[in-house]
Amino acid sequence: MKKTLLLAVSVCLTFALLAPAIAEAQEDEEPEARYVVVTSFKVPYYDRDKVVPFVVDRVLPGTQLNPNVVTARLLFHNWGSDAADMAIVAEYENIEDIHAECGAPCEEYYEANPSPEEGEAGYEEFREQQKAFDKYYARHSDEIYFTPMEEAVVEGAFQGTVGYEEEEEEM
Repeated sequence: MKKTLLLAVSVCLTFALLAPAIAEAQEDEEPEARYVVVTSFKVPYYDRDKVVPFVVDRVLPGTQLNPNVVTARLLFHNWGSDAADMAIVAEYENIEDIHAECGAPCEEYYEANPSPEEGEAGYEEFREQQKAFDKYYARHSDEIYFTPMEEAVVEGAFQGTVGYEEEEEEM
């Protein structure tokens, strides 16, 4: 009984001494997972000259400027089954960030770059781009993916290990 009590006290004391170091180490680590949002839609080549400028000027800034976005990409089909594919990809540290407001960066951008109003220069071109975007975006697809960072490579750096690593048994 005395040995069991002594062992329990030793374990508790050890944990109490190590807990701050463990917590600090965990705070410094990269997130264990990320969430990736993929919004895809199809835009035939003959309408890309209208849709892409609209996406770059009116849609993408909401992702690019969002402080909750870790990485973002605008993707165009390069090889495969459907040459019309386009996608906007954004990576977030946690699922809550997906729905968080962009805030001041986006507000400032759209205030400094307003859409032209009817009768202003560039309005007709803007409306043509907007209508083309709406036509193709109406059938877009939104997917949210969970990605464990242990298997990720970021800017050429492995975030974990290569291959499956068996967990070591504690003795």
